[in-house]
Amino acid sequence: MNRKILYWIDFFLPHIGGSEIFSASLIPALQERGYEIEIVTSSEVEGFREWDGNSEISIHRFPFWNALKNGNLQQMILLRKQITEFKKKFQPDLVHLHFGAASYFHLQTLNAYPAPTLTTIHSCPEICSSPQSLLNRTLQATQWLTTVSAQELANIRKFDPSVSARSSLIYYGVELPKLPPRPLNIDTPKLLCLGRLVPNKGFDIALQALALLINRFPKLRMIIGGDGTAKADLMQQSVDMGLGNVVEFRGWVDNAEVPALLNEVTIVLIPSRQMEGLPLVAIQAAQMARPIVATAVNGLPELIVHQQTGLLIELEDSVSLAEAITYFLENPVLANQMGQAARQKVQENFDLKNCINHYDALYQELSGVAIKSQLPAP
Repeated sequence: MNRKILYWIDFFLPHIGGSEIFSASLIPALQERGYEIEIVTSSEVEGFREWDGNSEISIHRFPFWNALKNGNLQQMILLRKQITEFKKKFQPDLVHLHFGAASYFHLQTLNAYPAPTLTTIHSCPEICSSPQSLLNRTLQATQWLTTVSAQELANIRKFDPSVSARSSLIYYGVELPKLPPRPLNIDTPKLLCLGRLVPNKGFDIALQALALLINRFPKLRMIIGGDGTAKADLMQQSVDMGLGNVVEFRGWVDNAEVPALLNEVTIVLIPSRQMEGLPLVAIQAAQMARPIVATAVNGLPELIVHQQTGLLIELEDSVSLAEAITYFLENPVLANQMGQAARQKVQENFDLKNCINHYDALYQELSGVAIKSQLPAP
């Protein structure tokens, strides 16, 4: 019997982010194991392009994000009705909910067709003490919770101890690229910042660090890959700092092109501010044996062990970031060793097959509860 999974996520491809890329690998693998999966996600996001990827993935797009952002009560009522009808028609055995703003609509339609909820939290939400907060209500409605970092799991369990017995850590699983890592280029080094161009990523701090280094390392260059609301500000910042000919804004980078891009660069920078679970770019950079400098926030230290698999710095510290870059450029043997150690660590802890097996086991266990509950009493 095929079990029906309603896979609920705020955004999906072509919107680029760690959870979207991860989901695009997880869903087909679970479909191959016999699950019938339907995706419910947002539409009408800034810069939205329809995805021309896997035609076997069924995607249902609703304007959740705009309705909530604009506080459009009439639209929210209509969406609640549409989701109610969709759930009744699909009759899921399990809802896999990726926590986010659109979780509101799942909670509003819990009784449309009762099914267990598996919730995944990718980045620690701001902890709210109100019993009516979206996080609190989601945790209360969840039969099982997974997180993508141990730190995140500890934070959630501290926030709500009742979750401890029904929660677990499942690291992102990422397939190892077929493209082998190139040797690090120290003679004409390149730095890389890759991800959504939003303030939380801290790419403005990376530009500040570059400005501190360019006289000492005149051949140093930086690539910023990605799109987002902060792009114009970052481009203006690079011009104002006299870095216009030093920084290349690569634009949107297809996930399939990421390994080749990583092979171009010498060091990967992840100067994130808060609200990072464990960024996918850290895993991808480690797979390609690139030395990483990152802020010590949330799950990043679980992959980047200071002076073993990379270097960690404090928040908002462009001087320390510049010093860490200098350390790698002046110690290429150690930079290479840390990159290789990171590659080994990611192969051991972020294996895609293991990740799929863990979710498969949860799907079976939780959807089995749903199936049993629908059987007639003996």
